[in-house]
Amino acid sequence: MITNFHTEQMYKHKLVDFIIQFMEEVDKEISEMKLSFNTRARIVAESYLFQVCSINLWLCYFILFIIINKSEFISFLSFSF
Repeated sequence: MITNFHTEQMYKHKLVDFIIQFMEEVDKEISEMKLSFNTRARIVAESYLFQVCSINLWLCYFILFIIINKSEFISFLSFSF
């Protein structure tokens, strides 16, 4: 926090340099947090999509199997236990 006392007692150019340096550091930290967040979000999205696609892929294989072997599958379903 910069008060009126600081502006009166300190050199103006040093105060301006300090503020600029502080803002650059804050900007750098925010950029690093954004990169970290985006990286984590990408990893989570890839993991989720891989799971969804693999489940759907197996479902597609199963449906294809049923279509190809329709008569055998129907006889299997009609089999009474």
